[in-house]
Amino acid sequence: MLARNYLTAEQLKLTDAQHAALIQVLGMLERGELVELDDARLRRRYEPNGFSMGNWCYCICGWANKVSNPAKLSYCDYNYSPVFARGRYDPPYPLFIRTGLNMEQATNALRDYLTTGAL
Repeated sequence: MLARNYLTAEQLKLTDAQHAALIQVLGMLERGELVELDDARLRRRYEPNGFSMGNWCYCICGWANKVSNPAKLSYCDYNYSPVFARGRYDPPYPLFIRTGLNMEQATNALRDYLTTGAL
């Protein structure tokens, strides 16, 4: 398998930490380490490997924050955002607000963003 050619953090106007976190989340999505949450499972307090673009804790941005600080991986803290802050307009913000995406669509969108810069 050929290595992917991601755009650099500088090209995407990201910090190195943001860039690394998004690449790590993409890998988790592609390897099936995250599972798509339905509405009933979203109402629970915590799902250790859940994914949903409709919830701050379980979306691409939420997972990027979690993987950037493994000490905080076991829960979601709306006030703690090491790489992407809630309400802050970081470069991939348009990707983060696409709450209608299912997990496959979100994976493809994140891959496109990292390889082409397309939002």
